[in-house]
Amino acid sequence: MSVLADYLGHALEAAAHDDKRGRATGALHDAIGVRVDIERAVGVVMNQTDCDASVAFRELETRSAANSDNILEVVRQIHASIDDGPA
Repeated sequence: MSVLADYLGHALEAAAHDDKRGRATGALHDAIGVRVDIERAVGVVMNQTDCDASVAFRELETRSAANSDNILEVVRQIHASIDDGPA
């Protein structure tokens, strides 16, 4: 019984560790996706306003503050505008 309890304890510890790792991996994946979306929007603003990346990012921040939006909402609006535009 003692050996079986030890094995079960190790299995539960491993499962908990795998769950934490899975959640961390998911969070990292989401963060990378958000960063890609932001960079895409920065590129659009750079193209529209003929500016560099730092100026374009500040423009996203300015739009976000002006509309009391989260910067990701501004990014989504930019993506929607280019996705709905002419091909």
